[in-house]
Amino acid sequence: MRRLSLLLPLLVAGCGSPTASTPQPSLEFTSSILIGIPTLPAAAVGSEGMIEVTGVIHTDGTGFSLSGAVTLTSQHTLTLEIEAQDNAPGEPIPSQNYYRARLRMLEPGDYDLSVIYDVHSPPPGLRQRVFHETVHVF
Repeated sequence: MRRLSLLLPLLVAGCGSPTASTPQPSLEFTSSILIGIPTLPAAAVGSEGMIEVTGVIHTDGTGFSLSGAVTLTSQHTLTLEIEAQDNAPGEPIPSQNYYRARLRMLEPGDYDLSVIYDVHSPPPGLRQRVFHETVHVF
């Protein structure tokens, strides 16, 4: 009986967990203000193990900070949310905020990618999906 009690945990561990979670992708995010360039729509390009997303968010001033967060909602469905917050000193002139997001650690395959802009100022703010497309990762 003692052997069975020692063997049972090993058998259970060897079977794996049916609820094992899919690893979350990593995000590398950068942004800067562009001067004199017309609107650039959001675009995504897949490559080996990653998707690179670029675009421009228009804001009412130069004091906005951009940040990004990526969520893997199912095995091949990604949502990239980009927040723009008016939280730094700046000038109250319309600005173009360029961003680049690299979604890394992705398994090969086709991903359903959505990009959402969440601009917090002026009140009440604006939240909208600006991109939705299937992107292939090698």
